[in-house]
Formats: sequence, structure tokens, C-alpha cells
Amino acid sequence: MNQGRLAKIQTFSQTFSNNPNEKFLLMILCSQAKLENDQKGINVKRGIRAKCEMGWRPGPPPIGYFNRSFAGVKDIVVDPDRGSIMTEMFRKVAEEGASGRVIKKWLDQTGLTTRSGKQVTLSMVYQMLKNPFYYGEFEYPIKTGTWYQGKHPPLITKEVFDKVQEQLITCPKSPWGEKTTTFKGLFKCGVCKGNMIGEERFRKRKNNLPPRQHIYYHCARQLKSCPEPYIFEANRGIKNKRFNLPIY
Repeated sequence: MNQGRLAKIQTFSQTFSNNPNEKFLLMILCSQAKLENDQKGINVKRGIRAKCEMGWRPGPPPIGYFNRSFAGVKDIVVDPDRGSIMTEMFRKVAEEGASGRVIKKWLDQTGLTTRSGKQVTLSMVYQMLKNPFYYGEFEYPIKTGTWYQGKHPPLITKEVFDKVQEQLITCPKSPWGEKTTTFKGLFKCGVCKGNMIGEERFRKRKNNLPPRQHIYYHCARQLKSCPEPYIFEANRGIKNKRFNLPIY
């Protein structure tokens, strides 16, 4: 209104025109509304914090649990259909060393779905395996470092959870282009003319031994249908430069 772009402001019960008294009244009413809104936000946060301190995580729980409301009391209970599947999932990783893809395939075979009826994705599998909620603790809000002891029944023990985290540890990846291999940039594929690329892989070993390194070579697949397979660097054909691939 000060710039002359608005002639007046019409609300449900009042009209504010371009004069000092009405603009001052409008400013007071807006400030009062802002104060009430901020107070509601503080009260909501206080209520959420009190709920966490009581041991109940706000929001929907992860797969294997569901929220229950009975006689005005809300709590979190184990899902009778999915709870045992989650326990078995952690056991397979902790005791059998199953990978995320193996678990994903197994969950699809059991028919496990999300609450919306969709299949569990691979990223969701890793999120569940890293979620401490299953052994009885939770962090809220996420990544704040504020932890609470939950009152919900745990599906696994802390020891099983720690074993799973050890299985999920992978070797750190270096930035693209930093790694060098013995035959990098020396050969090209004779079929698709793509450069030969060396990839580094690590294999876990027993008795806490460091992982064993393996290097495989393959072409850059200039043609998506290139039939040439991977070649292991430790193969005698590589060391003696007797390649099975048609190179030039």
C-alpha cells in the first residue's frame, strides 16, 4: 500500500485501507498471528520430545512394526506377518554373510512388500540392516546425535546388529581416474574398439585377515552387444601377453 500497488486489504471480518491507523492495526494483528504460530511450534516440539523420552518413536515405524492405538493409548508393536522375516534377515547376514542382493532376492521370494504393496528395493534393504530401531534404540531427529531407549519389543540383539554392521563394511572407493593398473591404456578390444579397463575387486577372508585384491580387465563396451568376457590379471595369459581377446 505504501507503493500504491494495493488500494486496500480485505479480510473475512475487516478492511484495511491505506491510512496510518489501519496499517498499524494490521501490523499488530499479523504480529499476534506470528506469535501464536511460533508458540504452537514450540508446543509441538515439546510434545515430540516428551514422547521420545517415554520410549516411543514419532512417525511410522520401520517394516516389521506398526503403530497401535487402543483405548486412547498409542504404542508400537511387532507386526506378526513381517516381524519374523526381519529377524531372519538379520540372522542371514550375521551368520551366513549374505549380501544385500541375496537378501533382496530372498525377500522377494517370501513375498514381503512395503505398506503400499510395493517390493522392497535394494537401498531399503541396506537401510533396514543399518537401522538400530530393530534392537531397541532410535535417534530422533535423524543425524542429531540424540538417542533414546525405545519401549518397543526388539526383534534382534545388539550383538547381532553389530555383526551385521561388520558384514556391511566395504573398502573405500577412490575418486574416478586415480587408480592405475598394469595394462591400463595399452590395449583395445578388437571387436568393439573400446579401451581395456582394469577394475579392482576385494574378496573377504576369514580370521579377520585383510581382504584379497583381484584385478579384472574388460573393454569399455563401445558396442553394448560386445561378447568379450572379463579377464583376470593374475591369469597366465595376461602375464605372458597371450590374450584370448582379439586385441590389436
